[in-house]
Amino acid sequence: MDKDRHWVIWSNEHIAFWKPNHGGYCYKVENAGRYSFEKAREICKSGNYPSDETGYPIGRLADRKIVINEVMCPSPEYVEEMLLDNIKGMKS
Repeated sequence: MDKDRHWVIWSNEHIAFWKPNHGGYCYKVENAGRYSFEKAREICKSGNYPSDETGYPIGRLADRKIVINEVMCPSPEYVEEMLLDNIKGMKS
């Protein structure tokens, strides 16, 4: 796995994960694409609205309907790697 590709993308619209290389959707996280933080953020920013140039929602929730179609999450193997690194650090 590319060391910089630690993120999977969940689509609330399709109720599935994004496949690798924007190749559709899948239901198992094991089959989901792994994306860099920057790419995952770009995908989520373009799928969620309204937002400003940083990708964060704009306006008050009372004033706007915020639609969250895409959500980026750390991949399971990345979470495992980080937990193991923390455990090793605690033992040192």
